[in-house]
Amino acid sequence: GTEFKLPATGHGSIRLVGAEGGEACLGPLGDADAVGEGTAMAMVPCAGDAEMSQAFLLPRARATDGNQPFLGVNLGGWLILEAWMWPSEMMFKHIEDEHTFVAKHGGPGNEQAQKAMREHWDTFLQPQHLDSLRRFGFTHVRIPFGYWLLDGVYNEADGFVAGGEPFLARALGWLKARGMRAVLDLHAMPGGQAVNQSFTGRISSAENFFLKVSEFARGKRAVKELVKLVQKYEEDETTSGVVV
Repeated sequence: GTEFKLPATGHGSIRLVGAEGGEACLGPLGDADAVGEGTAMAMVPCAGDAEMSQAFLLPRARATDGNQPFLGVNLGGWLILEAWMWPSEMMFKHIEDEHTFVAKHGGPGNEQAQKAMREHWDTFLQPQHLDSLRRFGFTHVRIPFGYWLLDGVYNEADGFVAGGEPFLARALGWLKARGMRAVLDLHAMPGGQAVNQSFTGRISSAENFFLKVSEFARGKRAVKELVKLVQKYEEDETTSGVVV
């Protein structure tokens, strides 16, 4: 079999080691000095310069004004489920969005659904995952979540399980302990802000967030509740200074 080998620091190579001992490194196709947006990546022969194969993961230049560049990664699929990000439990079982996942487990008030969501929230992100990201030089994470995470907007009738916020707060504490920061992304709005997209939490044929006055009003309330939540994090010494 083959296995991926991660570097001990953010300056090594991501290597694919074969059963016969051969190696390939994850790197850019073509000129490594021309890496930019849209650059194709592939497993390529490991270069003599170990940094070359992972150059695309590291800030390529430092700002002249003394500020440091940041490197971020998306934590999608954690606080809002998307079928393509969790194929074993969703896509392969023909479950298209979080609303359907919860319904298949009995609905938001069902103990089975609550247990399934809590286990996912608890195990998807752990301290060792953030340690690995730090090794690669990542400084920021983007955390998408749905409006139902916010207590002031949550309504069980929407079909989502409550209780995700403590896991977010826990993660912010882990990030602070590692000198990392977070961008909180209100990724799903009441009624759905896009057509036929699982990231809205419930696939819909209409953008009801924009079309229904009641949903738009709930969305505005969600933004205000998010502001309150961020203020709460700033007042807590274990999470202050993490949210950007």
